[in-house]
Amino acid sequence: MDLKTLGVEMLSIAWYPHVYFHLSFGIQDKIGKALDRLNFSSGSRWRAGRASSIADLRQAIHDQWEEIDGDRLLRFVPQRLLTPFFATELHGKRDSVKDKLIQDLAEANFNSHRPLYRFCKDGNSIILHRDWHRYLARHASIIEGWAHWHWVKYLQACNPNAPAIPEKLSPPSQRSQLKSERKFWHEILKLRELRCIYSGKVITPGDFHLDHFIPWSYVCHDRPWNLIPTIPEVNTRKGDSLPDRRYISQFVEHQALALDLGMSILKPDQWQKFIEPYILDLGLAHDSIQDEHAIQDAYSATIEPLISLAGQIGFQSNWVYPA
Repeated sequence: MDLKTLGVEMLSIAWYPHVYFHLSFGIQDKIGKALDRLNFSSGSRWRAGRASSIADLRQAIHDQWEEIDGDRLLRFVPQRLLTPFFATELHGKRDSVKDKLIQDLAEANFNSHRPLYRFCKDGNSIILHRDWHRYLARHASIIEGWAHWHWVKYLQACNPNAPAIPEKLSPPSQRSQLKSERKFWHEILKLRELRCIYSGKVITPGDFHLDHFIPWSYVCHDRPWNLIPTIPEVNTRKGDSLPDRRYISQFVEHQALALDLGMSILKPDQWQKFIEPYILDLGLAHDSIQDEHAIQDAYSATIEPLISLAGQIGFQSNWVYPA
């Protein structure tokens, strides 16, 4: 098994949470630095969930291996992973001699100690022990679940201000089309003329996009309190940037209007389902759901911190629609 191939796969797994969701792997992490040096187009970023795009990502990592200093990632880990198999032999040894010693021990004791693998003579590849190969193949799903759990725990520890970590490990198989949300705002736009909070242009009921005011790639949800209609051009330009704070007040005004008119648009059971996220996420009381001052206070306590936290982990801040 080629170590470079393992390194490429390791980086491809880490690419999506780091580049798309701006997750950190720790202060001393080398993986994030390698990925930051990778030249992989932003267009491919959005398609990374497709098999062809993942293959393109792997190829880009492979082709730019030297430029991103990929070998640095493999300098210690392959040897140190075998440390538990030779704890007695390594006890008291200087750190500087351990890597070579581990390779020698794995070779000399491959059958007796049964380490996970041994190194080929070129040092660039490994051979799995047959017993471990059978074990890994037989229990692959359990091991993957175990690894996933610890991956989530590690990322949560490194990113305490990032929500929905389990949703940020890999591309979603399919994003919601927001059909019911679009239908709701379509009815609002038929009742009231609204101007796009970013461009100031009138939004037509038959031609609008729904923007995640706080980027989906940070919150990882489609809750109605974070959705706002815009002209199509705006949503395309804004991408996953954080809006400038100048837009907050008008955003909240549009949300207050939606809550004011929503009861007359939706059936009673639909209305209760619609307002539930406002109550649970924003802390609005049920009897204050149409109180404009209460809505303003709830958004002030929620939106400002989210913008600040997302900005701190690397999301582009203060986006303004170009005049």
